[in-house]
Amino acid sequence: MPGLRIQDGAGTGAEAKVTADNRLDTSSRQNPRLYYISRDEGQVYSVTSHDASAAAGTYILYLKNDSTTKNIYIDEIIVGGVETVLWKLWFVTGTAAAGNALTPTNLNKTSTNAASATSRGDDSITGLSTAGQIGSVRSSANDHADLSTRDAIILGQNDAIAIEYDTGTTGIAEAEIVFYYE
Repeated sequence: MPGLRIQDGAGTGAEAKVTADNRLDTSSRQNPRLYYISRDEGQVYSVTSHDASAAAGTYILYLKNDSTTKNIYIDEIIVGGVETVLWKLWFVTGTAAAGNALTPTNLNKTSTNAASATSRGDDSITGLSTAGQIGSVRSSANDHADLSTRDAIILGQNDAIAIEYDTGTTGIAEAEIVFYYE
């Protein structure tokens, strides 16, 4: 009587192999969740603000989830500039005004999905109230700092965050948020 046979399921008749120590011969691939959301759903985005004259105490990047069905998961935040800066990340409320309207870029070039989000950049964003500080990080002059949030910051419908150029000499600054929907 033949033993159990595992076939490939594609109708080719190929069977799984067993190693010399009687284990199923398999292989697997491990990638971050971000990879699979981008590949399978086309729902990973990046939004970047370039500010030529960021000033202390101003918000230079704002992101709000406008989706009625999905949460935003913040994967990474990158900040930096020509000056040494203390950056603060806040949950915020209110209606962002002024600043430049930004369109998040889909990181899967084969996808035509657009982010269901409101985003603004530049150091003239107004109309916001803080609703809890999430964290802070310092960046050295002509360098950057990464805030790897490991998907722990989750924005439901109408939830928003803002990056503040808290302390530093006025100068060129950049901030980027990488996020996905699920």
